[in-house]
Amino acid sequence: MMIDHILQNSLADLDRKILEEARKAFLTYGYAGTNIDQVAQTIGIGKGTIYRHFQNKAFLFLAVVIYTYQEMIAHFQPIPQMADPEEAFHAYLKTLIQLNYTLKPFFSLLNPLEFGREFQHECGNNPQISALMQRFQKEKSEGLAFLTQIVEKLKQKQAIKSPLEASKIAKMIFALVNNYLRDENLDPSSLQKTTNDLMYFIHQAIEYQSPIVREEHI
Repeated sequence: MMIDHILQNSLADLDRKILEEARKAFLTYGYAGTNIDQVAQTIGIGKGTIYRHFQNKAFLFLAVVIYTYQEMIAHFQPIPQMADPEEAFHAYLKTLIQLNYTLKPFFSLLNPLEFGREFQHECGNNPQISALMQRFQKEKSEGLAFLTQIVEKLKQKQAIKSPLEASKIAKMIFALVNNYLRDENLDPSSLQKTTNDLMYFIHQAIEYQSPIVREEHI
């Protein structure tokens, strides 16, 4: 099954090429405006080849979602190895901010309200598409659960004074970063300053007492 190849990073070269070119198309034209014929022409193959690998546009889109999430996860992989929760917390926040900045155009497409009727129609009751949706939600939940674990450790150390539960703090951080960066028109030169500003705001909001101080603004 295609999802297994994506998760195991065992994609054939053509499958990877299709996913990457489809991602460019979805970014440029949105879901409704993307045409399988155009993706196929860009790669130099017939559209039938794409349909043999990805049964319809909805399946292709969700495969691209999982493919992109796997790229994100690779950036977080070193963090669970950090013994110090404060070091892990700062590394997690910086990674979350920077990846949201880098990939925000793509993930702005993920709001179900933005998929439109065409996406819902093509999904239908297809079990493979349902499996992809479930995997996407699982990836999101695992990322949130890991941040919650870090926050809980910091609360146990009394480094975070906020009375809110660790799970609520984690959800609020996710919402803040995702929504703030989605609306910001950032250029690469402003990324460091934006990262510092968000880190500082989060620290203040959760009453975080840490020896790791805020970096100076550039």
